[in-house]
Amino acid sequence: MNNETNRLGEVWINVMPDFKIIKPYLFPNMSQGEFNKEVRLYKSVGKVSIPFLTQEKGRSYCSNLEKIINKYELKEHINNLFFIISYTYSNTMQRVNGIERPGRESTERIKEFDTNISALAANINSHFTITFEEKVGNIESDYLLKPIKSRRKPVRFKFTHKETTDWIKNLIVEAIEKGQFPMSLGLQLISSSIIPDGEVKKFVLSAPTESFIKLTEKAIIEGAILSIAIPIINYLQNQTSIKQTSDKYWSYDQLGFVIDVLFLTGLQTRESRLPYKFHSEKPTANEKDALDKMLLRKVNKRKLLFINPIR
Repeated sequence: MNNETNRLGEVWINVMPDFKIIKPYLFPNMSQGEFNKEVRLYKSVGKVSIPFLTQEKGRSYCSNLEKIINKYELKEHINNLFFIISYTYSNTMQRVNGIERPGRESTERIKEFDTNISALAANINSHFTITFEEKVGNIESDYLLKPIKSRRKPVRFKFTHKETTDWIKNLIVEAIEKGQFPMSLGLQLISSSIIPDGEVKKFVLSAPTESFIKLTEKAIIEGAILSIAIPIINYLQNQTSIKQTSDKYWSYDQLGFVIDVLFLTGLQTRESRLPYKFHSEKPTANEKDALDKMLLRKVNKRKLLFINPIR
């Protein structure tokens, strides 16, 4: 496997899996029509985008993932495993970095958003002054991939013409009704809902979910681990020689494979600062036990919702 970068610096992993085989592990709830559309879209590109990796890290990722697959003697599954791991890794970390981590700090931002949108929508015939402010500090060039310091002052846009402000207001209100708000507003908004109240539109933000209230860095990491671990374990069980043992949900070999992948993605670390060697080192019994207990907690709480756990 190899990688390349586009002009924006995003890393693309070149891989073509057997989509019929991997469907139950990545797209279990997708209709066949939706799945066919997804496959056609992917085949037109033929690559998995991992936008948070640099080109150098992309080469290391591909090299080490191949070592992991060879270490467990699964070379015949390399395309499918590369795709499953890269696809879940990319989607999971985009969710974590784009929604969940910002979401922990978004309470005040959500309150401000809710108050302003409700006032904007409720006063249909009022005349608004709409002001936008964009702070410009250190910006990163998409082309040069290095920080460029800017001395520009904050940019402000002010609209007072009623037809213009009504148009902008209606665009915002219609987008909120459709749920098309920025993901960067955070998990509280994504996990809740904004609904119009009555004929005169006043938007009401529903209470945040319990999962948001309890959202911590530990919970975020555990969620990310689950997103990656469950498709891998199910694929290993149903498609490879690495099987579960008797009455357990998964085998220690399956957990070892997952832990190697977690080291690769940075979701698992050791106290030692020495680099982890994927081709020779083995996950410890303590590491396997810890992952086993974490997964079992989710099974017992019926929170393994991505794919049914193996029995």
